[in-house]
Amino acid sequence: MKNKKTLLTLTISSSLFAFANSDFVTIVNGNSVTYLGDNFKEETTYTEWAFDRSDNCNTDAVASSYYYNTDFTANTICNNVESRTATVIRKYSGGKEEVISTTKEERISGQTTTSTTAKGSHLETTCKGIQSFNGSLPSGEYTINPSSNMQVYCDMTTSGGGWTLVQREAMANGGINEALYTNYPVNEGQPLIGSQYRMSKSNMALIKSLTTEMRVDCRGSDHLETGSSNLFNGEGGSNDCYNNTNVFYTSASLKGYHKTNITMCTWNTGVGAGVGKGCAGAFHIDEAAQSGYGCGLSNFQWNNGTPTVRHSTDSFAIAVVSKDSTTDCHKSNAERYIMLR
Repeated sequence: MKNKKTLLTLTISSSLFAFANSDFVTIVNGNSVTYLGDNFKEETTYTEWAFDRSDNCNTDAVASSYYYNTDFTANTICNNVESRTATVIRKYSGGKEEVISTTKEERISGQTTTSTTAKGSHLETTCKGIQSFNGSLPSGEYTINPSSNMQVYCDMTTSGGGWTLVQREAMANGGINEALYTNYPVNEGQPLIGSQYRMSKSNMALIKSLTTEMRVDCRGSDHLETGSSNLFNGEGGSNDCYNNTNVFYTSASLKGYHKTNITMCTWNTGVGAGVGKGCAGAFHIDEAAQSGYGCGLSNFQWNNGTPTVRHSTDSFAIAVVSKDSTTDCHKSNAERYIMLR
């Protein structure tokens, strides 16, 4: 009989138990402190909230929405962003410490509005363009840019406004006395300085090319309105008092008599152009001479054949040979404006 050997294996299992305190969070001196077992703790500290930056700013007005060199107020509204730093520090029971993380936290704490006065940047080529851009702008000096910047006077009220002044002259000093087709600039770029102003011929021609209407008045109801193509009438003609042209006027008034769509003989030269001839200032009308000088029209058209002013009065002239002080242009304080639109 064979002996059986029995191997008895004894297995002893042992378990290792780790004991730790339960995790908990508490607040110490306003800081969040998290305890993790017995070996270490993590502490989060915060800096004070402080202004960091302005963000998401929006402005309610921009320079291109306002005419060149005119003042406007721009309001800029921004979010106020505050920030603080959160730092997590791990502190071991043996005294060692280490920074686990640093985080920047942000919040919006309100809005700030800043108002500033700025200048517009929009430019047009004529006063009519300015009026079309902003119909509420008043009469005054403006910069236009038909080919380069120039300072002009814009009449924004007379007969619908939008007129660019090309010549201004005063009765008190006898006027400029030069035909409009001559190059005779006076105070160019300063339209309201002194008693006289006139653009150079090249600048008048430039404005003429950009407009369709012309107006002559002496700042009252007396006026002439025609096409701007008539500005240089008489150019190339005789340089004396007989230089005249029949002009079609869409609107004309003298001493309360108003006409529309009427043709009247108009003289083109001035005293300077007809030296020694006794010529009145350029662009004037003699109601008693409409049938002569090659005009072939009826005299005294203002009042249907009845004289309106003193005989042979050079109406609308400033350099007056024959005047009638009851008309706007012949009053002692008269200023004649020639404008294009």
